[in-house]
Amino acid sequence: MNRILFTMIAMMFVFAILVASAQAEQGQWKEELERLCNYTEVSGTLSDEELRQLVKDSDILLEKLKALDESEVKVYIFRLKKCRNLYAYSIEVKEAQEKQKSD
Repeated sequence: MNRILFTMIAMMFVFAILVASAQAEQGQWKEELERLCNYTEVSGTLSDEELRQLVKDSDILLEKLKALDESEVKVYIFRLKKCRNLYAYSIEVKEAQEKQKSD
């Protein structure tokens, strides 16, 4: 009887650790998404290097989110893609402006 009780308590402990770990991981990607999308309002003032880093970081986070395969994540994937595409567009505009100045 004690062995069964001990096993049940151990299993509950392991389950609690797994749940806490999953919640912490979810909080991390949400914080990263907020960090990445917070620059959209000032994207026109960022350097090419900063914009390229934001695009790269967005691509990395997109892959992580796609691997989660949760229904609520789809909304966040959509939002992150919009942020990423804005940064990529800002890079294209700056490159076009530089090319126009050199012509």
